[in-house]
Amino acid sequence: MKIIVFGTGDYYQRYRNFIIDNVIGFLDNNESKQGTFIDGIQVYAPKEGIKQPYDRIYILSAYFREMKEQLLSFGVDENRILSPSEVENILRSDKVSRPVKLITKDSDTLVTCLGDKRILMLTPDLKLNGATVALMGAVSVCRKRGYEVVVGAIQSGEAEKKIIGLGAQVVIDENLIICTLADIKWISSFNTILCNTVLFYRLLTEKREDLQILWWLHDPPYIYGNLDKGLCQRIDFKNIWVLGAGRITVETFKQTFPKSDPKIMIYGLTDTAIQKHMAHDGYRFMTAGDIQEWKGQDIFCKAAEKILNDKEIQLESAELDFQIVGNNKSKMAANLISKYKGNPAISFSGLFTREKMDVAYSLSDVYVCSSRQETMSITTVEAMMHEIPCIVSDAAGIADFIKDGIDGIIFKSGDVDDLYDKMLWCINNKDIAEKIGKKGRRLYESTFSKAVFDNNLMRILRKMENDKRDYAPLQG
Repeated sequence: MKIIVFGTGDYYQRYRNFIIDNVIGFLDNNESKQGTFIDGIQVYAPKEGIKQPYDRIYILSAYFREMKEQLLSFGVDENRILSPSEVENILRSDKVSRPVKLITKDSDTLVTCLGDKRILMLTPDLKLNGATVALMGAVSVCRKRGYEVVVGAIQSGEAEKKIIGLGAQVVIDENLIICTLADIKWISSFNTILCNTVLFYRLLTEKREDLQILWWLHDPPYIYGNLDKGLCQRIDFKNIWVLGAGRITVETFKQTFPKSDPKIMIYGLTDTAIQKHMAHDGYRFMTAGDIQEWKGQDIFCKAAEKILNDKEIQLESAELDFQIVGNNKSKMAANLISKYKGNPAISFSGLFTREKMDVAYSLSDVYVCSSRQETMSITTVEAMMHEIPCIVSDAAGIADFIKDGIDGIIFKSGDVDDLYDKMLWCINNKDIAEKIGKKGRRLYESTFSKAVFDNNLMRILRKMENDKRDYAPLQG
């Protein structure tokens, strides 16, 4: 079997060890990756790569539908194009498996160690993304309340040591992407499981009836378009408690899984704002997140460019600074970096550590969430924690909690002119903007703080332990 893989990011890494021996080439729309090699295999532009002799093309990306349309426009046979869920079906039917990596305990001890206060938390990876940060909050509170916590992930990452430092055990099991709960032996000793993100929907199609499962969702709406609808219909929601990080998540999940009854449980963030604001020259607007179309960094850049070209702005252009923090390896990132490379006021800083992020917030005057889709936005909450006034797209879930002009500022999603107006208002009304930042801090404390989350999570776990089905929405 000769396979071409379209996509070289996180999705590929989840399936890598199952398929690598059959991969003869990669496709990527990012010109900076084309001509390079991954795992010793060349990366091609899609139109060139499909000239290679292949049997199937695996599209391993959240943007499956768009990438499939691109291949079809090149004349690729639709029957030779597979989605991630179709790849999983093949791997499952072939009964392939990967060894389990137990970081902190041996397999026998993990399976036989029984007890009432044990919880397994499953998450896609241990990279320091929003879902992992939210999970770490759950690990922390459960450990403090006396639970033995095991975290299982498909991939490791920089959060692994932090999770171990919180007192949890860690298991890396690549089979979680293709298996069900009934397949995995080491899971059999757990009675309570937290599944972090909708990615684990296949895992939940087969399970023990006595399992109590908390399914915690943070995924943006576009992710749901790639789910296998047949598998979605197979899930029995008995003893599955579905909790979403905000209204958008809950509504999107309900549309895909109409038999479910999702409720809201907001994550909570530990206060890391030791120094709320550091003195610095100029006036800085900041946005953060992986550079992708749905995150809307292009909207941020266009509004920034319009401000820099506005001759009537009170500040000199040299005093204005627009910083984009986040993974800049995507095609969109390459295009934006190329477009704005001649403008020193617009900078692309790449990924930051947790500590460096706190410094970045402290050096910023306004935070912008420019997303076209966003379930909640952890970075906006972090900015509020640091007393930074936040301008937020109305497509972001956190906009539901903001009183416009009081503890945050809301702009119309995708509207460059509206974002420009809101950013310009901050420049011309710095004192009022600072007051909005201070009230944003109060919103963090009342709704998104660690203490509020801790109480909510413990309440739901107690209800699960008592097997009560009449749980109420958890909104802080």
